[in-house]
Amino acid sequence: MISFDIIFSFDEEQPETSIQEIKNKLKKKYPKYEYSVILDADISE
Repeated sequence: MISFDIIFSFDEEQPETSIQEIKNKLKKKYPKYEYSVILDADISE
């Protein structure tokens, strides 16, 4: 199991879709692992 947070700009229109794309790419490259991705808020400037 691999778990990590990810931060997108507020300009990202579909963060959930982007997260799924990232997970799919990781799964393709490293199929033995499961991935848990947490969407974090970007509150800094």
